[in-house]
Parts: sequence; C-alpha cells; structure tokens
Amino acid sequence: MTRRRVLQGLCAVSFAAAGVAAVGAVGAARRGDGDAPYSTWIESRASRAFDGTTPEVRGMSVAYRVDAHVSLPLGFTSLELWQKPGVGVAVASYHDYRETSGQMIRAFELFSISDPERAQGFDRCGFFREALALSPSGVEWTAYFGAMTSWPEKTLSDARNAANGPQPHTYEAIDGLSAPLETRSSVFQVSTDARLTDPAALWAAVRPQLERKDPRSVKSQTGTPGQPLPSLAFLGALEASLRSAAAHRAKPLAPAATRISFTHNGVVRRLELASMSSDTKRGRKAVAAGLARDAADVFQLRYRILTPGGDTGDFVLWAELPPGTPDDALTPPIPPLAWEMQLRSYLRLDFERTR
Repeated sequence: MTRRRVLQGLCAVSFAAAGVAAVGAVGAARRGDGDAPYSTWIESRASRAFDGTTPEVRGMSVAYRVDAHVSLPLGFTSLELWQKPGVGVAVASYHDYRETSGQMIRAFELFSISDPERAQGFDRCGFFREALALSPSGVEWTAYFGAMTSWPEKTLSDARNAANGPQPHTYEAIDGLSAPLETRSSVFQVSTDARLTDPAALWAAVRPQLERKDPRSVKSQTGTPGQPLPSLAFLGALEASLRSAAAHRAKPLAPAATRISFTHNGVVRRLELASMSSDTKRGRKAVAAGLARDAADVFQLRYRILTPGGDTGDFVLWAELPPGTPDDALTPPIPPLAWEMQLRSYLRLDFERTR
C-alpha cells in the first residue's frame, strides 16, 4: 500500500487493496443466496448507528479548515509554489448509543470536501464511517463504510490538466468488517449525477448502487481463537493510540510498544506512535481559540502506518492529552486539534480545528 493511500485513509477515504486472497466469486460475499438484497456491514451489525434519530449516550462534533501547500519536488527537497488557506473543510464526529440488547456502539464519521473556487478548480469529497461494538474488555468488532472521489492524478502536471477539465463525480466505496475471527471488505466504483456536499446525501446516492453493482474486489482473512485478527479499523485504532498516549504521557512508550493492529480492505496493518513531544506554543494558540483547556497538555504526535510488504505511511497530529486519561475502550474519544499529511509528492494538506 502506498503512502498516499494511507494518508487518504486519515481524511475519510479508502485504503488501497494489498496482499490478501480474494473471496471466491466476486459479488458473493454479502448478497447471500439467490437475489437476496445487499447489506453493508454497518447495516447488518449496527443498523441504528447513522440513522440520525438514535438517542445518544454521549457524542461530539468538531470541524476543521483545510489549507493546501503545493510544491515542486526537486530530488531530496521541494520548492513551494503556493499555499492557500481554506481550500476545504472537514467534519469529524462520534456518538455512543445502546442497542436494544444493551450492547454499546460507538459510531465515528469523518467527512471532508474541497472548495473548488479556492482549490484551483479541484472538486473532491469523501466520508468514512466506523461502528464499534464496545465492552469493558475492549472492542469486539468494527464495521466500516467509506466513499471518496476517485483521484488518479499522481503528478503536478496531472493535477493541472485535471483541474482544467470536467470534474468527476466518480467514487471508490469500501464496505468492510474487522473482527477477531474474520475480516472482509468489498470495493465498489460508483458515481453521482451532481456534486454532493454532506455525508448523508452522498450515502443516499451511493447506497442504492450497491444493489446493482458487483464489487471490483472482495477480500478476506480468517482468524482463530488462538490467533485472532484485530477488531479495530483505522479510526478506532487512532483513538486507541491517542488514549494510550495520554495515559502514558509522563513516560512515553517506546515506538514498538505503541503499535496497534487494525485491518482495512482485508489487510492487517499497524499504527505506530513514532514520537510525541509537548507543544505549548500550539497549546497556547488552542487555548486562546477556546479549543483546549491547558496549553501544557497539548502534544505533537508523529505516526507511522506499517503495512506488510508495503511502504510506510507518515503523518503528524496534535492533540490535547489530559493527565489521568483512562486507557479504556469506553473512554470518550480525543479529538485532534490539527494534523498534516503529504497527500501527493506535490501536495501537503493541513487540517486546523475551528470548533
């Protein structure tokens, strides 16, 4: 898996497929026998997670401004050509609720969209959802679904040519499950007739197409009680890492001890906290904006995503890590204050929290 795909996962897009065997016949994984209707993993495991009417136990929503830095790669360095604040926005949220069985479900959603007028004509958007089954002993399973605009441009020249042409409304959608005894995922290509500006509208446009299309790929792995697979997907793994970092902030763990396994698109990956350090300068800025309580609790965290046989993906994140945070799956999530990613060799995106 390439670094650009890893970083796309952080901003509500799908990871690339890599290194696992496909499930038998394409299209057979979730349709059942005969003409049974397609059901996404979130619909079958946590049908009330995103219906908008489910009573919440607790929840939070935060927003980010997206700034762009476009550079010309020059060997081991690069020359910044331009930088533009506010080329898009992102919204992240979570809420906890109880199923009628008493099972606690945590629902994550991350949505991002560009502003074509400020982003040199680029029209890109995507969302990613996870539903996690929580228990006092941890996360039992995660169902996830995401869709993002297809983004084939690899070079600055490609990007310039694409910006001058018609904007696509073609998306890659992924439907998956991470559980100790199985991980499954299906990737679809779908499209919409118009630009959509919120995750509910994008879901409503994409979901019916899953009934009519066979997935482009279907992948799986099987675990055993003795060798279980991870029960986390990416967002759950990131929150578990932030929670652990807060719990160990007085004496940070060595990078190898921070690795949290997760699955995406049928592949087991590991999220590693490479380093963390106090950043009181950013902390004071966050306190002044009403986004943090104590500047001394704001840290910079450098992450790596490790994929078997693939490239390492890197990103940087800032978060307020209050002392005494319980390292427990039922602890409320820690919303990042900011993060940075090198989305392409020529493009870096900075996400700055605004509320």
